Amino acid sequence: MRKTFITAIPVILVLLALPLRAEDSSLRNHPGYFDFSVFESFAVEGETVDVSLDETLIHFTAASMEEDQPELAAALRKIKRVAVRTFAIDKNDTEEIKSQVAAVEQQLESESWTKVVRVMEKSEQVNVFIKSSAGVIDGLAVMVFEFGDEAVFVNVMGEIDPQTLGKIMANIGALEDSELGEFLKEFE
Repeated sequence: MRKTFITAIPVILVLLALPLRAEDSSLRNHPGYFDFSVFESFAVEGETVDVSLDETLIHFTAASMEEDQPELAAALRKIKRVAVRTFAIDKNDTEEIKSQVAAVEQQLESESWTKVVRVMEKSEQVNVFIKSSAGVIDGLAVMVFEFGDEAVFVNVMGEIDPQTLGKIMANIGALEDSELGEFLKEFE
């Protein structure tokens, strides 16, 4: 009996993973999806952090906030995915990274993303893009480069109306105190 159970575990895991792969594929087709994998070749091996919060975890957090923060909970239910990737980068790759950033900026703009923030300093560059349609933000993409140190990418997908985004930003303390916030603190 025990041997049958142990043999069944891999099969169960594969079956459970199939919907996740289908969901991942559908997320890639979402208008707010931003693929930052083009920068992965610059990552210093072994120095990365990946956080991917899917709709299930985000909705779990929203449910836990329903009683105290109903507006914030409603806003979170419209989010499909939050992905964050951080990795160390080598200072010798600075010029090549800058060139790749320029190419990605052009690609995003050709796909109707709008640059809303750009900060350029000698050793740092920050770009924030939004993709919107019909007055709703479908996606938010953030690229931060501290040349010779690290790169940070954030992609938020879903139905993000500007008022909702403002509510989330105004209530960021409530998010930090939620189960999701506690989970994310483990990665700091």
